[in-house]
Amino acid sequence: MRRAFFAVFVAAVTLASAGAGLLAFAPSSAHAEPMQPAPADFTLKPGESTKKDFTNVLVGSAEARPTADGCRNNPAIALTCGVYRIKLVNRTKGYFLRISTFWVDKDAAGNSVPDVDTYLFDGPTSSFDYNQVGGVSGAMPEQIKLVDPKQDEYDFVLGVYAGAITSYSIAVEYTNAASAPTAGIHPDFVLTPHDAPIRKSITSTLVVPTIAGQAPDSCRTDPTQDLVCDVYRIKLNRNLAKDAVNFVVITLNWDAVVTPDLSTPAAGLGGEQQPNLDMYVYDTATHILDGTGGNLFSLPERAGFVAAQDEYDLTIQSKRGVAHGYQLEMFMTDELFAKPNELLDPVTGQPIGTPPVDDGSAFVGITPSTPGLVPQLALAPVEADSQIAGIGLDTTEQFDAADLQRLGGQALRNTAATGEPPSTAVLVLLLLVVPIAALGGGVVALRRRHNVLF
Repeated sequence: MRRAFFAVFVAAVTLASAGAGLLAFAPSSAHAEPMQPAPADFTLKPGESTKKDFTNVLVGSAEARPTADGCRNNPAIALTCGVYRIKLVNRTKGYFLRISTFWVDKDAAGNSVPDVDTYLFDGPTSSFDYNQVGGVSGAMPEQIKLVDPKQDEYDFVLGVYAGAITSYSIAVEYTNAASAPTAGIHPDFVLTPHDAPIRKSITSTLVVPTIAGQAPDSCRTDPTQDLVCDVYRIKLNRNLAKDAVNFVVITLNWDAVVTPDLSTPAAGLGGEQQPNLDMYVYDTATHILDGTGGNLFSLPERAGFVAAQDEYDLTIQSKRGVAHGYQLEMFMTDELFAKPNELLDPVTGQPIGTPPVDDGSAFVGITPSTPGLVPQLALAPVEADSQIAGIGLDTTEQFDAADLQRLGGQALRNTAATGEPPSTAVLVLLLLVVPIAALGGGVVALRRRHNVLF
């Protein structure tokens, strides 16, 4: 009997230890199916990046999500998608893999097609969740970012969701930071916090390119791109103080003929300008900073971002029509401002502008007025900001001020909740210490009961 108890105790401890070890040290599930052998389309070492152009007719299919093996082996599915093997050499901890896909700008036709989705597979059928790495969106370019790749090879799948494309470009980077663009380029603009804004009028002829978001190096060195895009190197003298926030603002303006707005507040019927210019801010040779201009219909266009490095590239392109010139204005601030000296009234000793106490004098102070009503925002075209398009049932781009006032200003309170995974200590405690203590107590109780009975 004693041997049986001991055997059960050892087995329980072994199973509990194995479970705790798996959960604590391997929180992500392992894929049973390994990657099938395939020639590499992109091979990168740490710090390298490459971009390839492809001419391939792909037709949209919104019904099925493509898989790597399906695109590679099924001729019918291959009409809707393409698959490319990415191989990492000398994989290094702390680096990330970023994949950007460009195609003919869908907005050039004034509608939402073609639309391309991208996926990253770590097995024949297993792919990463787009909420974790991106890829499945309505944006152009589509971008996927995988931090600390855990294997040497991945399959990248490009699938057309709607419409059709005849050509596209794929840029792949394996880097450890927001690396600076190509080194050794003389800066066109040098910005220092709190300096006066730099303003420059530029005479240049730009026509609509085949692909939006031309890479800075091609704009700089390829003669065939002279009429397609302009590129400028921006150097920043960042303030490296602990509390400094190095914020850069760039404004692009140009002379355009603007069609008048139609009175009907329907989607897509707002005024448009000819020509329409776009600007893109690059933190690497191929990566565009999110939210920094590009694919907008505003006049002027503005880009604002917090600088994380000393050099960036700025490209200018025409989205619609032929441009013959434009104006650039840019400035930088570190968001550190000198504290003002408080000026006191020499008679009362109070800050100037403070009303005196009601002591029976002629001036009894100022009674603060009650807060006014929240003004209703003016109507705006739906296409002005795609990130909030549709909040007014696809007819306006405004929040309902009456509802905000009725709810007492609490309508915009953030109610999102986030959950954190349990720590390693908690897992070990619940899966190792507690089971061992319970089993030990059970063994002691059974031994005492056995002695009483026999």
